[in-house]
Amino acid sequence: MEEAHRLRRWVKKRRLPFNPCGKVIVPPRAVLYILAERGRASRTKVDLWYEDQLHKLIPGSRTANGGAMCRHNKAAVKPISVVSRLREELDNRGGNMLFSRTDLKALPEKQQLPLSDGICLSYGHLNNCTTQQADRVAQAFGIGEQYTLLLLKGLI
Repeated sequence: MEEAHRLRRWVKKRRLPFNPCGKVIVPPRAVLYILAERGRASRTKVDLWYEDQLHKLIPGSRTANGGAMCRHNKAAVKPISVVSRLREELDNRGGNMLFSRTDLKALPEKQQLPLSDGICLSYGHLNNCTTQQADRVAQAFGIGEQYTLLLLKGLI
């Protein structure tokens, strides 16, 4: 969770658009208490809500298990504003950022990314901020090969 706190400080310092709105999660009951404990362990203010509390605060919401969790110190920031500012700062320091590359074949033991056009990138730190392709990028590094990202959007 330290990374989330660092990102929040980075965003605030640069005065990027930021909404400290919190987050409501409605997982299956077996997962609800595990997530709450993890949140508390990472210094996140977590409240468990019964279904009537959830309906009061978010009319029209539903829960199959009778409970929900609210993480109060979650926030929303426009990813494009973060990426644009990060790209600007990287450019100023001689770094670079790649977009829309599908030819990733990682060599993590050498800290290299050989690309199909013959370019081979070396790195000290590499951030995977691919969102919808995060599972594929992680798998290129031999991580999480048993997982597949399922994209879902919750609507009220």
